[in-house]
Amino acid sequence: MEEAPEPSPSSSEVTERARQFLQHHAAAPAAAGAAAAPVTLARPVVVITSGGTTVPLERNCVRFIDNFSKGTRGALSAEQFLQAGYAVIFLSRHGSAQPFVSDFQEELGAQTLTDLFELGTDGGLRVHAAQQSQMAAAVARVQAVLQEGRYLHLPYTTLFEYLKYLHAIADALAPGGPAVLFYLAAAVSDFFMPWADMAEHKIQSADGPLTLSLEKVPKMLGALRHEWSPAAMVVSFKLETDIQILLQKAYGAIEAYGVHLVVANELHSRKDRVWLVSQRDGVQAVQQIERPADVAEIETLLVSEVVAAHRQHMQQQQPQQQLQPAAAGAAQ
Repeated sequence: MEEAPEPSPSSSEVTERARQFLQHHAAAPAAAGAAAAPVTLARPVVVITSGGTTVPLERNCVRFIDNFSKGTRGALSAEQFLQAGYAVIFLSRHGSAQPFVSDFQEELGAQTLTDLFELGTDGGLRVHAAQQSQMAAAVARVQAVLQEGRYLHLPYTTLFEYLKYLHAIADALAPGGPAVLFYLAAAVSDFFMPWADMAEHKIQSADGPLTLSLEKVPKMLGALRHEWSPAAMVVSFKLETDIQILLQKAYGAIEAYGVHLVVANELHSRKDRVWLVSQRDGVQAVQQIERPADVAEIETLLVSEVVAAHRQHMQQQQPQQQLQPAAAGAAQ
């Protein structure tokens, strides 16, 4: 019997949508036949990855390995980047948190519909008065960025899809040069089951105890940084439960892959404290960001620092590049 081919998610649509998104934000139309030529952007573009990746254990998948990530950091960061004038490509896990609804998305999932909505005497559905202002503001913000074409959502589920789609997006955005930023907040699995080792159908519990042999996921940070989109700025994320290990691994990502900035999170304090780890001229630096009591989400402060670093990256890589005044001013 012929063996089933290894999954290769189609990325042609993702490539085309990312390419069109880039051209939409170009300062001038691309020349005919110059798809790979450099593109001067009217505003910076950020690719935000968000949510966890599933690792299938069967080719006809029933069981899979997952993690706890809901994508909240990515969703809240997307809101902040949009407010800063960026165009946002949001590569997120199906069903994970989304921009502009993250404030009440958990409530929508946990409460009954009657806590949020009511039926009118005419059969029409209405939002309760207590939620109207928040939902109306969210809808207004979404409509504004969609009308400007500043938001593109591309969903994934499996590790295979995530890696393939990120590669496709990076290739499509490479002409944008240093005005492109990768903000890799997704919780990507470190281990996976190779296709050749997977059972064809559902693993049977009657077969006895299950022993898994997983392989390390090939690191894509180096390829992204040096091959796929080499002029872009790359921000990666690390999460650990031990702060000493955390900072060591953050420095390791800079040394091994050349990423420009690492956002280091300790599991239990990640909503209140993060460290920004960088290296310049061989000198390592750590900046701690602490959330004050009067700031609702730490992403407000985090994204502000990343935007400032990206502005500096653009000035260093391409000093003559000019963004439209509105976008440049908002991103400072």
